[in-house]
Amino acid sequence: MSLLDRAETLHRGVDELKKWQRVKDQTDALLARAHLFAQEYSRLHRTQKQFSLLLRHGIAVKTSRESVPGLESFARDLNTKIGQDPALVLSPDLDIGPRFITPLKLLNQKLAADILRDWKSWVETKTPNIASDVLAILKQIRSMRKQVETVSNKLQALRLLSERPPSNEGEIEQVDIAAGELLIAWNGLNAGGIPKTVLNFLHSAGTLEGAKLDDLGSDVRSWLEERELLNSFTIRAR
Repeated sequence: MSLLDRAETLHRGVDELKKWQRVKDQTDALLARAHLFAQEYSRLHRTQKQFSLLLRHGIAVKTSRESVPGLESFARDLNTKIGQDPALVLSPDLDIGPRFITPLKLLNQKLAADILRDWKSWVETKTPNIASDVLAILKQIRSMRKQVETVSNKLQALRLLSERPPSNEGEIEQVDIAAGELLIAWNGLNAGGIPKTVLNFLHSAGTLEGAKLDDLGSDVRSWLEERELLNSFTIRAR
């Protein structure tokens, strides 16, 4: 093979390599965009499942697509264009990132925030009205300390459930179970030697509504004073 023949062969090889490089570049670009699509779709699909789960259980979620204007129409146009010419998915003119991926991410974030807000509100409606500051006071009573700690732990467990929207039916049922256990523990607070009038006052004071002035009888006041607990309670107008 002459030097000229070798040069021509090398030239053809370089051209072929460039073609394969272009194919690889296009494939990499397609994979990159496919990854972006798949990533955001996966997140949105997971959030949408949470949304549907809450609705099936009668937990309303107030949300709106208006927070990301233009996303729906762009997605519809994008689907039409790619259907007509699949190669357009690689075109930089489509502005898929700023016009579709970013708004889609914002939509998912908005929906997830709305779900968390309304899930928290629903769990709060299930949570017995127990004031944490009063629990701290009751914990000072040695004979009630262990029971109060149980109530505090169950209240904290219920609050933790409110911080993460459910992904299945069991997690919603767990809220009802936890709320029931908390109510039983709270209503079961008692201690030997504590007068019934004092227990009634402590139970009432431990709710967010608070106790009535009539509940603070002379016997209750004396009992609290003897244990230096009277100043732990305050009177507020409703």
